[in-house]
Amino acid sequence: MRARDIMTHPVATVGEHATVTDALRLLADSAVSALPVVNNDGELVGLITVANLLDKIAPAPGPDGAVDRVTDLMITPVLAMTPDTDVRHVATALADARTRAVPIVDQFTVIGMITRLEVVRALARDDATVRGELLGRLARYGAASRWQVDVRDGVVTVEGAFPDEADRQVALVLARSIHGVGEVRIQPTPGPGHHHVAPPRRST
Repeated sequence: MRARDIMTHPVATVGEHATVTDALRLLADSAVSALPVVNNDGELVGLITVANLLDKIAPAPGPDGAVDRVTDLMITPVLAMTPDTDVRHVATALADARTRAVPIVDQFTVIGMITRLEVVRALARDDATVRGELLGRLARYGAASRWQVDVRDGVVTVEGAFPDEADRQVALVLARSIHGVGEVRIQPTPGPGHHHVAPPRRST
């Protein structure tokens, strides 16, 4: 399972020139606990969280009502991951960095966010649980008896006869709709009436 499979997207970001008040308002409106801070080119330059905002502004507000900028309080350098990163690596990084969220970037552009809770939910769904849920959905479609399902480390393999593209798409959609599925592989097998024909031997 990869970061792209569990990340929240699109994601709210805050500009590096925004005020702390702007950031607090955006955090509240977006119902999130952390915001990536981006520059004018949309590139990640830091991270600002509810915790570090409250820690720094609650005990000692700015003199004479001065408003701090996001850049004064943001976490930098910031831990970031690519969409291809394995979820287990994301979990390790979150624990080591003692942060509750990690931005997912393509080059330097933020394309998503992953929180500790999202990682826990993903890892809690073991392969047997995913397989059981998919078999249940296939049964409702009437295909459980003709397709074999295998799940290993979040990778689903559906094997069986797929007479047409519509059947193949159904299997893909049903598998991809299950939380915890990182990749879906379709392996067609010859249906009834299909026989392997050996190529003719060349005469010598």
